[in-house]
This record gives sequence, structure tokens and C-alpha cells, in this order.
Amino acid sequence: MKNQSRQTGLTLIELVVVLSLVTVLGIFVFPRLDNLTDIRAGYAAQKIRSDIRYAQMFALDTGQRTAVIFDSPNHKYELQREVSPGAWAVMMNPLTKGGYSVFLNQGDFDGVKISDVALAGTSGLIFDRRGEVWNLNDADIGEFAFIRLNPPYGLKIRRGTGKVELVSS
Repeated sequence: MKNQSRQTGLTLIELVVVLSLVTVLGIFVFPRLDNLTDIRAGYAAQKIRSDIRYAQMFALDTGQRTAVIFDSPNHKYELQREVSPGAWAVMMNPLTKGGYSVFLNQGDFDGVKISDVALAGTSGLIFDRRGEVWNLNDADIGEFAFIRLNPPYGLKIRRGTGKVELVSS
């Protein structure tokens, strides 16, 4: 009986294929990883815009005033509703069934920070039962209010309508 030994290792063709794949990854994929924080910031800006819109729609649907409160030092924000005049409670997130608090600079938003909140001298927005936007002192927000994230994104909120636009800085 003949003993057949099998050699292990890579053939030249296999080696060329592996090197080609590594080169393609190096050219197209790895440079994008440098922009990962920018991508996360874009996602965070869209999430904030969506949550502001949700707070406005909640106010319109229920007739209850709602607020979006930003805590820049801790890079978080939360949605609240007025349960009685002057008394506020954190809203329930319809997806998680928990409190509607969003923490940036961790998890999906790692590296994304709130760098500036310019909401007419306060740290939040209030939507009245008509969906109009005010600052936390029930005062006009001016022509625009701004929320800036540390990478190149921010949000601009229009007076009256509360329309939120994404902006890059």
C-alpha cells in the first residue's frame, strides 16, 4: 500500500487572492473607519431630529405640552411631558417601553458629543398643544435655535413651526 502524504499550505494562486482582498480592504474599507465618528454623528443628528419631531407630534395629538431637555455636560437628552401645570415627567419611549432618555457618547453614538445648545438661553424646547416651539421659559426662541454636535453636524430649529433642519458646520 502506498502512503500518500498531503502537503498543507497555500498555493501561489491562493496567496495572490488573499493579498488582493487585503489590498481592496485597505483601499476601500479601512479609510472609512476614520470617518466612523462622523457617520455616528450623522445618525445621532437624525435621531435627535426625529425625537424632536416626535415630541411635537405628541403635543399635537394629546394636547399636552412636551419638552426636549438637553444635558450637554453629560451628552444626553430626554423627552418630557407636562402632567399638570408646572409638573413634568419623562415620556415613555414607545419602542423600548422605558423612559425616553437618549445618551450620546456611548454605544451606537460613541464619540458623539453635544458641543453647544443655543436655545434662547435655556437648555431645552417646549412644544405647546398647537405644536409651536418655545424655550424652557416659555419665551420665543428667536429666528432659530441651534444644537451642535462635536463632529460636523448640528440642528437648526425654526421659530413657530419647530421645523428641524440638519446642518453641517
